[in-house]
Amino acid sequence: MQDQSPYSLPQARYTGDINDMLTYMFKQPGWEQKVLAGAGISLVPILNFASTGYMLDVMEKVRTEAHPPLPDWSENLGKFFTDGLMLVVINFIYSLPAVLLWFMGVGAFVGIGSMADNSDAAGAVGVGIGLLLLLVLLVYALFLFFWLQGVIVNYAMKRSFASGFEFGAIFNIIQKGWRRMLLIVGLGIVFGIVLGIVSAVLNLIPCLGQILSFLIGLPAGFYLLLVTGYNAAFIARDVRPGR
Repeated sequence: MQDQSPYSLPQARYTGDINDMLTYMFKQPGWEQKVLAGAGISLVPILNFASTGYMLDVMEKVRTEAHPPLPDWSENLGKFFTDGLMLVVINFIYSLPAVLLWFMGVGAFVGIGSMADNSDAAGAVGVGIGLLLLLVLLVYALFLFFWLQGVIVNYAMKRSFASGFEFGAIFNIIQKGWRRMLLIVGLGIVFGIVLGIVSAVLNLIPCLGQILSFLIGLPAGFYLLLVTGYNAAFIARDVRPGR
C-alpha cells in the first residue's frame, strides 16, 4: 500500500507553527534510521561536524518547501561535513571572546585576590573585577544566542566563510526574526531542564542509569538540532521568500 504520511505527499506544506516544528521529522517514512544515524555521527569527534551540515540541508528543504525534509546521510556526507565544519569554525571564532572573558574573570578572583599579602583591599578589587567580567560574559552570551542564529541563516543562504561575518546582513536577519529566535532559546531551556530531570532520575540507577542517560541524550541532542534548523528556515523565508 502506498505511504500516505503527510511528507510523502507533494501538496504537503510546512506550517511554521510550534507543533509542526516539534514533529515534522516524525512524519517522514524512515525517520528513525536518519535520526539514529545523526545521533551516532554526533558521537564521533570531528565527523560530528557533519550533523551541523545536515541541519543546514534540512533547513534549506523546509525553506523551499521541498519534501521529504530529512535527506539520506549516504548521499551527501562529504558535503554535510564541509558545510558543518565551516559553520563550526565561524561559531568558534565568535566564542573566543567568551572564553577570554571567562579566564579573565576567574583569574581576577584568584590572582588579584592573592596579591598584596591577601589584603582586604586587594581581595575586594579582585572580586569586583571578576564579577564585572563575568557580568560582561553573561551579556555577551545572551547576545550570542541571537547573533549565532542570524549567522546560521546568513551562512545557510550563501554558504561562504565570509557570510558568517557580514554584520549588516546578520543584524537585518535578527531584526526580522528575533521573535522566532527567542522561541528557540526558550525551547532550548525547557528541553535542557526536562532532559536534566530525566538524567537525574536515571542516574539513580547504578551503571545502567548512566548508560540510559547517554543513549537518550544523543538522539535528543540531534532532535534539537533538527528543531533549530526548521525554525531557522522560517526566519530565512522572511529574508529570502520562496525558492
